[in-house]
Amino acid sequence: MAGLEELQADLQEIERLLEQSTRERVKKALTLEKGRIQTEITDSSETAVSSAQNGVEEQEPSPDDAKKEPEPSPDDAKQTVKRRAPPPPGQATKHKTKITSYGWDQSDKFVKIYISLNGVQALPKDNIEVNFGEKMVDFLVKDLGGKNHNLLINTLLLPITSVSYKVKRDMVTLLLRKKETQNWECLTSVEKKSKDKKSPKMNSSADPGDSIMTMMRQMYEDGDDEMKRTIAKAWTESRDKQQAGMGGSVDDITKPWVLQIFNNIDPDVTITQVDIIGPIGEGLGVMSDLVALVTTGNKNGKEERYSLVVKLTSFGWMKIVKHMSVEDYLMFDTAEVKFYAVAVPDFLSLLGVENPESEVKPKSEDFDKSCFDALPVPKCYFTASDQTSNMSVRVLENLATQGFSIKPYPQTLDVAEMKLTVGALARIHGLSHRLELQLGTRLPDRYDWIVEIYTNKKQQWYSKYYKEGLETFAAAFPGKEGLMECLRKLDGVDIVREAAENPARVKVLCHADCWNNNIMFKYEDGKPVDVKLVDWQMVSYRPPTFDLVLLFMYQTWDIFHNHRGAILEHYYQELQRTLGENEATGPQFYTLEQLESDFRADMRFAVYERLVYGKALLPSQLTHLLRIVQQLEKWGVI
Repeated sequence: MAGLEELQADLQEIERLLEQSTRERVKKALTLEKGRIQTEITDSSETAVSSAQNGVEEQEPSPDDAKKEPEPSPDDAKQTVKRRAPPPPGQATKHKTKITSYGWDQSDKFVKIYISLNGVQALPKDNIEVNFGEKMVDFLVKDLGGKNHNLLINTLLLPITSVSYKVKRDMVTLLLRKKETQNWECLTSVEKKSKDKKSPKMNSSADPGDSIMTMMRQMYEDGDDEMKRTIAKAWTESRDKQQAGMGGSVDDITKPWVLQIFNNIDPDVTITQVDIIGPIGEGLGVMSDLVALVTTGNKNGKEERYSLVVKLTSFGWMKIVKHMSVEDYLMFDTAEVKFYAVAVPDFLSLLGVENPESEVKPKSEDFDKSCFDALPVPKCYFTASDQTSNMSVRVLENLATQGFSIKPYPQTLDVAEMKLTVGALARIHGLSHRLELQLGTRLPDRYDWIVEIYTNKKQQWYSKYYKEGLETFAAAFPGKEGLMECLRKLDGVDIVREAAENPARVKVLCHADCWNNNIMFKYEDGKPVDVKLVDWQMVSYRPPTFDLVLLFMYQTWDIFHNHRGAILEHYYQELQRTLGENEATGPQFYTLEQLESDFRADMRFAVYERLVYGKALLPSQLTHLLRIVQQLEKWGVI
């Protein structure tokens, strides 16, 4: 443990950074670290006192109780008081392991102490005891890993009236109800005395923002999973705004920001008006913050109007998907940035459009709009990434203003929409294969940013979600145990690995997340006439049928059973048109029969991925899925 003087100096530094910080989530992360330091100070300074203190019987509030924080009732101060009973005569007691690592924060009515204890959720309630005094809390967990774990704080800064707790996975939260509604500067009086001492002189020339970011990075590297999640949320709202074109959050998308962006896109455009429409939710991704805006300007005496969407990194998905990490977000965002900044220009070069050096930029009247429109992706005007603030920005055309829309969930695609979509996939697949042949090297050797989410590192998480989804599926059809036993043998990571390592399998650049919510259609007279594929954050290098089977898996049994042949034939024809007449990429390259055979074999991967999210399936979707799975059993695929 660090010396008391060093700990006090660290505490004063944290408090200085807290005073400088203006972002709530940054403050929360710093507050948690402050709590850790205060814990060490308390352990170094407190003297032992009698543990025979009064306490309250535990009460476990619902998660909403802490959020609502109702006013104290008259009974709150009259809790049943008990004393911890001594052990029976002659019975040995387990050694107490002192809890030395915890964090704390506060609300108007509660002080909250967060304690990490692996496996605590599996203990009986009787193994957890909480006692308290006016300025004391005594927390005991019995027989966890063969030890008793104890947190004793007997110098709380201000009086409390009750203590309760909540048990979560590997964590206990103590809720100390304040006697008076006022802010606690510290958790203990010992820390308050330490704070009152003279602060050491700091480097006045240092940039406070740099100090905070440096501390945050170090805390992220050293912290546990909970600390990393907290800091990840903080990073969403604390970004380096000095980077060219880097908006820190939705609130940072302002007129000056837009003017700066357009100076990068096309310096010859003089912006005369900027209308920030605000956050939107439809299209272009669910892992990002989206802001719509319209700009008007002049270029060479001609009025130019741009309807745009700004796509910003958001760590919000980490609240829902437990296996997602900051590194995963960076990987996904980097992939999409590089797809628009590198892969799209490469594709355009194959279509006869000049390949820009960096971002995709319409050059002027010479820009071949027909070639750009041939790509079934949104036009991208600007991309930027900043490794310091862990965020990226993409400025894309707003497809919604051009009449494109996503079909409302849970509506499925009809035959015309399916043909448009597989045709779009065929163009991307075909262009990527042409590019690979032209370069004479595999695309992963050129594109080091390509994503593969089905890896050994994530295998345990996929297995867990798949098992839960399969249980939901099996519960809906109790008489299909034989079929369910076949499904239990599937492993998505192994399926992807087999395909990747098989040299005989043709591989292309795949969307890897091509389902209904990432497809935008344009309609005329109620009929689909155009399509754009959005959200390219999971772009992968796989056999082309991996995109196709996933798309089919989200549709009806009728589409799969009665129209599959016609839709696959349409894909094949569009693929051949994209590949061209070159003998090396002609019909000999990939036959329709091979395509259909690969499609059948790869359907097991689509079933696996669908069941990974099986807990969210609707009853009608379960019925369609059952018929598809039964067909795969007849094919001998599972």
